[in-house]
Amino acid sequence: LNFGIGNIFTIIRRYSFTFRTLVQYFVVLGNSIFLHFRTILN
Repeated sequence: LNFGIGNIFTIIRRYSFTFRTLVQYFVVLGNSIFLHFRTILN
């Protein structure tokens, strides 16, 4: 495969942005679940 360095950096940037969005989504999801269970247990 003959990739240009610019293409590789574009792909990495795109996937790192997607990965960051997924991480933020899971953090928010985990926090809401944690708070939900805490209110149930109390």
